[in-house]
Amino acid sequence: MTEKVGPEVYCAPEGIYSKDITKAYDIYSLAIIIVEAFQKRPAYSTLGSSWDVINFVSKGKRMDIDKVIPNSIGELVKKMWDQVPEKRPQIAEVLPPLKNAQKDVESMDKTKSTEIAVSTDFDIVDSILGPSTAIPVVAKPSVRPSQPPPLQLEHHEEQMETLTPSESKHESQLDTKVADDLTASLLGDL
Repeated sequence: MTEKVGPEVYCAPEGIYSKDITKAYDIYSLAIIIVEAFQKRPAYSTLGSSWDVINFVSKGKRMDIDKVIPNSIGELVKKMWDQVPEKRPQIAEVLPPLKNAQKDVESMDKTKSTEIAVSTDFDIVDSILGPSTAIPVVAKPSVRPSQPPPLQLEHHEEQMETLTPSESKHESQLDTKVADDLTASLLGDL
């Protein structure tokens, strides 16, 4: 079971009023992570603040489930984030559908292209991949006949380039000059 409560978006409704963390609480949090993984964006990103999320969730409301999530996983997520902790499935009931999710994803419309965006502003990315300056992750598709290319992640051990303060100042001056030139050019056309 969890010993530490995470950010508010992962907080089960019962965790708002109690510090008792249960397996049902963890199942709720996992549902949020699953939605984020499929939708490739932070949970409740359309709400303004942590208080807005807490208020929203405490009223029994949940974020919308996008069409990118297979129906079987969407239905599972709805059970996992049920307002009543006793109605949430056990982890043994959650794992098999998740293991089969890859089949559902592959059977989805293969004509759509999939873009993967990793935002290092999102805490969960840093917690999984480490700080964005640590090791760059590069997406490298491989080709299989008659199937969409799967995404393979490769770690590159070389260090990220860092600028010294003098180089950074010079880069900033160049950016400012380019912006000024562009502005002058656009204003001159008016």
